[in-house]
Amino acid sequence: MFSIERKFLEFIQCTHIQIPQVSKTYRCILSKPAWCWGAEMGANEHGVCIGNEAVFSKVVYESRENALTGLDIVRLGLERGKTAKLAVELIGELVETYGQGGACFDASANFTFGYDNSFLVVDSEEAWSIETCDRVWVAKQIKG
Repeated sequence: MFSIERKFLEFIQCTHIQIPQVSKTYRCILSKPAWCWGAEMGANEHGVCIGNEAVFSKVVYESRENALTGLDIVRLGLERGKTAKLAVELIGELVETYGQGGACFDASANFTFGYDNSFLVVDSEEAWSIETCDRVWVAKQIKG
């Protein structure tokens, strides 16, 4: 009898798409709408806090394919970011890799509407502001 080693890559179902799951996630407390997987804001077991706000640009949102929502990005940042700086890097990577797209409201609302996101990411040591548009992002550390 031969032993075949198999490695299965697990996925996590976000609001509109699946992405690979990481081997370790952190406990979180989330404030989230019932209709989606993600969260408006929250905090994790390491004291990282993330919140988001809708931002609008000249890049058409409604024509984009399903991708991550800003709410998904908040939750993923909290589940995977041990520090504010690591969460910022992760958010940037998620935005570049998966983009933002899909309805940002309950599907039963009879309309589709979407937006890009701005995030505030903090821990006990530092704070960051992140602005996004589709697959582009910029972060600035908040001083003072």
